[in-house]
Amino acid sequence: MKKILAVMLCLCCVLCLASCGDAGNGDTDAETTTKRVKVTNLDAVKADAQQGIITGVSIGLSASADDIKDKYEQLPEEPDTTEADTDETKESTTQEEHNHDTVYVEIHQGRDLTLYQCGKEQYFFVNDDMDMGVAVIAYVGDAYSFKSGYHTADDVEFSIGKPDKKDVPANDELFFLPDVPQNVTRLTYNFDNIRLDFIFVDNYLMSTVLTDTEVYTEFGDSAEQNTTEQGEE
Repeated sequence: MKKILAVMLCLCCVLCLASCGDAGNGDTDAETTTKRVKVTNLDAVKADAQQGIITGVSIGLSASADDIKDKYEQLPEEPDTTEADTDETKESTTQEEHNHDTVYVEIHQGRDLTLYQCGKEQYFFVNDDMDMGVAVIAYVGDAYSFKSGYHTADDVEFSIGKPDKKDVPANDELFFLPDVPQNVTRLTYNFDNIRLDFIFVDNYLMSTVLTDTEVYTEFGDSAEQNTTEQGEE
């Protein structure tokens, strides 16, 4: 009887050691992704996107220019520099210009699009359809539970499922970036007329872009003009 118990204990030890050995072989890519991101129901992301919302962003699609102006302060005009300016006035102006707690709206009008830049948030209007409101939102920040600069394309796919399209965008499709970086990947999810893009640089999330494709119908050379042309208001 003792011999039988001894054999059973030995078998248990072997099985335990084998199990520990498998666990100690290092995390697989899937296990690493599981630790980095929680599973998010695609329907929840779809519900926000179809309402024109990027979580973490103050303004949604179809919002008016006045909505943005009401939310953010207008960029103050450059003060006239005259001999009458006192040192105190100059110091006050400098302090105001460096008030990092205040987000100003800067307006840049291009040939086909008008950009309302509000810190990390960019709101684009189609010039011929200004009454339709915001057509494109581009945001450099955390969105839909994904952290900018931390989560990868694999993390997003693991969390909300495979995209409708995974590709490398053309340079003119990145019109919302001041400079086109290298090693860019894009995941696209389509929800009826709403298009949600996650933009990754070196495989890490950089920007989240939401587009109403019924208002802004294409990416192309016309979009690129928005960052290269400045018009008069």
